[in-house]
Amino acid sequence: PTDLARRRHAEITQATDLWSRCDYKGAKKAFEAALDEIRRSHGGDDAKLRGDIYYVTATLNLALVELAMGHLDAAERGARWAQEALSGSDQELRATHNLALILDERGLVAEAAA
Repeated sequence: PTDLARRRHAEITQATDLWSRCDYKGAKKAFEAALDEIRRSHGGDDAKLRGDIYYVTATLNLALVELAMGHLDAAERGARWAQEALSGSDQELRATHNLALILDERGLVAEAAA
């Protein structure tokens, strides 16, 4: 892997570690910083962002952090974006599951089960 890929992996790993320790504010800040850096490196190009597994994974994980914090709009927005980005991949089910968790929390059981 390139130095950039190693750095991205380390940043996302750090954010994930904070999340696993229930430091949601710290995890949110770390995920957002990593996402901002990746977004800048791709010039904000959505197609490139959708193709960057680090960006997609961090977005999906941030959605779960937002869910834990009760920020349901942000959680749903991030999970829907990640689900679209992962459509057709072997990771699509993971994104769909996470979106269903968020929709269930919003009381949208029928949509979550669809």
